[in-house]
Amino acid sequence: MVKKLLGIRLRGTFVSALGGKDKKGNPKPVSKGRLLGIGLVYAFLAVIFLGLIFTFAAPLAMILVPLGGDNLYFGIFMLISLSVVFIFSIFETKNELYECKDNELLLAMPIRPRDIVISRICTVLIYNYIEELIFMLPIIICYAIFGGSIVGILGAIYVFLTLPLIATSLSAGVGYAVHLISHKLARFKNLMVMILSLGFLVIYFVGYTALMENMEKFLENLETNFESIAENYSFVAHIGSVATLKPVPVLLYTLIFALITLTTVYVISKKYIGLMTATVKTQKKTYVAKELKGKSQLVALTKKEFSKFFSSPTYMLNGGLGFIFQIAAAIFIAVLGPGLFELDASMLAEMGVTADEVMRMAIPLFVSILVFAESMVMMSVSAVSLEGKNLWILKSMPIFGKTVLLAKAMPQIILSVVFSFISGLIVAIGIGAGFVESLLIILIPAAFGVFAALSGIIINVLLPKLDFVNEVQVVKQSSAAFISMLVNMLIGIVMIISSVIAMAIPFTSLLLFLIFIVIVGISVGLYFIIAGPIAKRFSTF
Repeated sequence: MVKKLLGIRLRGTFVSALGGKDKKGNPKPVSKGRLLGIGLVYAFLAVIFLGLIFTFAAPLAMILVPLGGDNLYFGIFMLISLSVVFIFSIFETKNELYECKDNELLLAMPIRPRDIVISRICTVLIYNYIEELIFMLPIIICYAIFGGSIVGILGAIYVFLTLPLIATSLSAGVGYAVHLISHKLARFKNLMVMILSLGFLVIYFVGYTALMENMEKFLENLETNFESIAENYSFVAHIGSVATLKPVPVLLYTLIFALITLTTVYVISKKYIGLMTATVKTQKKTYVAKELKGKSQLVALTKKEFSKFFSSPTYMLNGGLGFIFQIAAAIFIAVLGPGLFELDASMLAEMGVTADEVMRMAIPLFVSILVFAESMVMMSVSAVSLEGKNLWILKSMPIFGKTVLLAKAMPQIILSVVFSFISGLIVAIGIGAGFVESLLIILIPAAFGVFAALSGIIINVLLPKLDFVNEVQVVKQSSAAFISMLVNMLIGIVMIISSVIAMAIPFTSLLLFLIFIVIVGISVGLYFIIAGPIAKRFSTF
């Protein structure tokens, strides 16, 4: 039964990622061009991540492996890999186990809860194996290139096969605790999930920053003082000795991951029916007659979209996280930006510029950083798909498709304008920009937010995912979200590169104004596309 449930789940994910289903529920035919395009995009991203990990692993392998530090080498990457997979699968596991739409249907069938739990955990486990493969492959290759042994390679393969089991089991356990706590405190469920989600992300980024700051010093002193460093990191080396197949560490490691996995499955299976059928106590509300005020269709639908956004922690976290990054980037620029471009007076004299002129030339770079942070906002690209099987309700109303689609873009547009104003104001005050430049620092990210919202609607209508089982499939795993994120981030990267080149141009305000005009022009074009062919396509759903 586990095999059948897992097969159905993966088949549905695969079909939805490629082309979705038609109105009769049958998989849509997929052209070779579409299949090739999707394959090339995923292959491109895999190569990028493999290259990043390789550049990180190669220096360590170059020094540690010849010195006999195999244990330390593998220990470092085992801890990093476990942390990354664990943190990024916590809330995905929670959604997969407890918030799938077919949970009630499966529990009504003669299927053991244990089989449902195992199939759900295995679904996340497969995704984690893909992440682990991308992570471990460069590590094993670097180890082999710089003189690694066959035993170490076999041990690394054993780690690859078992480490995702530990991370997935731990994330399932934490997801169970989060679901239990949020169920007990139902009134503050969304707030709690958001705080916990952001807390885990803060822990991850703080840990990553600390790791990168210390890694350079670690590598500088490693070759000259290897014995002392190995002694200080003996705990990490003991963990890494699993990959070199030391009998006692391997036995302990195997017992630990088996205990964690079996305990997680047993506990969740026993409590699963109770968790899925528990009722939440709600306060009785007394109806008070009030004057009914009329609202336009666009305002009413926009309010509905805001309610949907703020009622879903998954949607908020994955769709609006870019706003938090934008504010963080603005604070970083305001605090550290002026210091990054402080030059010696003699150097400024040789360049023939003043300190204020240098700071003014750096403004396009600061604007591009704000735009890049905002490119991570992924609200509108999921808005249409999140209607799911309830889309017929909107389509049965006497509302134009254009109005529906614009209403789905409005929350991202409004929030983008608000956060662009706040972040732009922080940057402008921090670097002491003039009035015109301050205005452009605010307007360009806001204009990009409008562009991203409208382009997200277009991509979502072209690549809808209405047959999802849980929201994670839409906001994180859908083709529309993936392509929108890729397009927005590529534009952000291009803007950063262009702004670095443009630092040599003295006409900063003119350059920023031209960028603003281009973004506004493209956004106007996107509006007419939505009002025309995209609205017609939406009417065919």
